[in-house]
Amino acid sequence: MCPLPPLARNQRRVLAWGLAAWLVGLAACRSPKAEVCPSVQALVMEELRMTDAFRDKIRDPRSMNHAAARLSVLSAKLKSLVLRDPELQRAVLRYGTDLGVLAEAYVRAARTQEHPEQSWSEEDDGHVGPGIPLSLYEREVNQARSTVTHQCSSP
Repeated sequence: MCPLPPLARNQRRVLAWGLAAWLVGLAACRSPKAEVCPSVQALVMEELRMTDAFRDKIRDPRSMNHAAARLSVLSAKLKSLVLRDPELQRAVLRYGTDLGVLAEAYVRAARTQEHPEQSWSEEDDGHVGPGIPLSLYEREVNQARSTVTHQCSSP
């Protein structure tokens, strides 16, 4: 077998520029989802860690208020994202909105635990109703989260 002759300096330069052009082209072919989904999924993981840690403190009004504040911040982050993919944008907006509603439900539940003798129905704005179990709000968040995850896993 004959050894290949060494590449001339110009040939190496052409190969290097060709490789660079190929890499730029490859990067340009990435979908808008591929660019933003890692940061979106990081926010999803942040929410999951928050809600998992909160499970043991569901009967503590102070913890509920703290969790509500953290969820509100996360909700605002999600709703402020501007994404080029319209389906992903809708999914993230719904997820952020549902997290905000869950945060409101946590505040209402904490208030009810702190003052069980008072009725908060006068303050009900129809958005987060009294007597509605938190599990219903959590289910909505789970569905919205699943939609976001599905959007990020599809091409």
